[in-house]
Amino acid sequence: MSNIVLIGPSGAGKTTLGKMLADSLGMAFFDTDKEIEKTANMPISQIFKTFGEGHFRRLEHNICKRFVALKNTVISTGGGTFTNPQNAQFLHADWMVIYLQASPEVILQRLEVDNTRPLLQGDNKLASIQALLQEREQTYKNLATITIDANDTNLDAIKLVAKPKNIKLP
Repeated sequence: MSNIVLIGPSGAGKTTLGKMLADSLGMAFFDTDKEIEKTANMPISQIFKTFGEGHFRRLEHNICKRFVALKNTVISTGGGTFTNPQNAQFLHADWMVIYLQASPEVILQRLEVDNTRPLLQGDNKLASIQALLQEREQTYKNLATITIDANDTNLDAIKLVAKPKNIKLP
């Protein structure tokens, strides 16, 4: 296995688990959202506000092109990274793709005070989360090597996965 790619909705714990996995396995860590912000020299919310979602998705696609060259890396992706089917072409057969599956209620709890997520703005954040999950869940499932229940609000169950002995291809 050369890379581990974490997919799932915002608030599922991809960055948290990604950092733990990378540290535990002695691998590099790469967060696509952070790389987009570095490239644009502004936060994602500002990219959406100034240039729109289309521009953000183009930046995201360019970051995904870098996946091909990565080795021994844990990659945390944005919740919508694979809404562009072209981004999936950068995934390799020997990469482990972990889908962190979380309920809308747990995601809402984790992101309740986070107002930086452009697609979760508005009066009914729960409805926005539900709509995004409905739109994206099948893609997450189709891409996943394994699916992990990420509903533990303390991420204790997810932390167990970070132990190297538990990281095996099915």
